[in-house]
Amino acid sequence: MTLSSAFIVVTSLLLVFAHGAALGLYLASAACGIGVGLGTTQWMNIVVAVVPPERVSSVSGTVFVLRSVGATLGGQIGASVLASGMGMDPKALVPTWSAYATTFVIGAAISVVALALSVALPARLPAAAGA
Repeated sequence: MTLSSAFIVVTSLLLVFAHGAALGLYLASAACGIGVGLGTTQWMNIVVAVVPPERVSSVSGTVFVLRSVGATLGGQIGASVLASGMGMDPKALVPTWSAYATTFVIGAAISVVALALSVALPARLPAAAGA
């Protein structure tokens, strides 16, 4: 989980400093894809390690529902921040760069929290798996 969270932190930081450069966007997209792919695999490994076998399917379903809810909330929060960056100008077609940067900084902050939590998680897994 730590590696996955680290990739997502890198994604957010790349987007903050990319300023719309194509290479930065490509690298951020690749880092995000790797991070999400690694994270999904690790979520399932953790579920299988700590949940009784007869409950694995229901808990894994719950994990995916929570992931979908989080993605939906994140998208809506990001859209709200971007919309606020358009200001009161009815002719504005795109948000300002500062609105994009604010969105990416919020994502980076949330990712850093996830990274810190993922560092703390392994200390708890062996006790839960042995129960």
